[in-house]
Amino acid sequence: MSIYYYQLTSPEIKKAAEKNSLILLPVGQVEEHGPHLPLECDCIIARETSRAVAENIVSELPVLVLPTVWTAYSVRQVARWPGLISFKEPETMIQMIYDILASLIEDGFKKIVIVNAHGNNPAILELASRRIGSDYNVFPAVTYVLGMSKTIGPEVRKSDMGGCGGHAGEEETALLLHLTPDLVHMERATNEDIVRYQTRFFPGDIYSDIPDRVSGIFWSTWGVAASKTGVYGDPTAAIAETGNALFKEIIKNYREFIREYYDHTESSA
Repeated sequence: MSIYYYQLTSPEIKKAAEKNSLILLPVGQVEEHGPHLPLECDCIIARETSRAVAENIVSELPVLVLPTVWTAYSVRQVARWPGLISFKEPETMIQMIYDILASLIEDGFKKIVIVNAHGNNPAILELASRRIGSDYNVFPAVTYVLGMSKTIGPEVRKSDMGGCGGHAGEEETALLLHLTPDLVHMERATNEDIVRYQTRFFPGDIYSDIPDRVSGIFWSTWGVAASKTGVYGDPTAAIAETGNALFKEIIKNYREFIREYYDHTESSA
């Protein structure tokens, strides 16, 4: 049977729910990613991660991959560069994700992992998931793909600190060089938008090496450093080998987390 939810028939979906199949919901965004990466960068990362995770774990537990959510919410500053397709208000996306999750739960699915690859999405997805938990007593997990690479990112990166700024920098460029190299235009990449502002409260790099870094602070990069090209980081340092290493680590961490999430049952107080 296919791992793709949308390729199954209605009776097959019913059986999948009865088997307590895990659902993976990839979430990305269509927006600029500098002059060198395609607009669907986030979608590619979310989609390919979900595919690889499902293929990796399907022999151990039933799993289905949903279609990729390709429209999300982005701050208005991104619209300076052509290509953005965004909800005007984050509430619209919250409701959309809520409705997707509710539809799955009402069909009997109880284990859902959101595989997000867009930096503006976490708070939105978490709020939708919290509402679902409150209303249905089912608790989807919200994950961030780049976050799953942090256990190896500092070791394999090539750029200086500030080069992995989270948006079209070395890390995303390396992943696409590995996943879809034909869509990457390295001859257009520049390092002029490396993130130079870095403090213990604003790391400026997803693999920050600041020893006394303080977590728990949200401070949007778009409000801290101006970008000339729509990039935050140094894509010129990216190579496919780095992307391959990051992707393998991402899949390994997803596999371990999904096993824990799928097997966990609520313990009594």
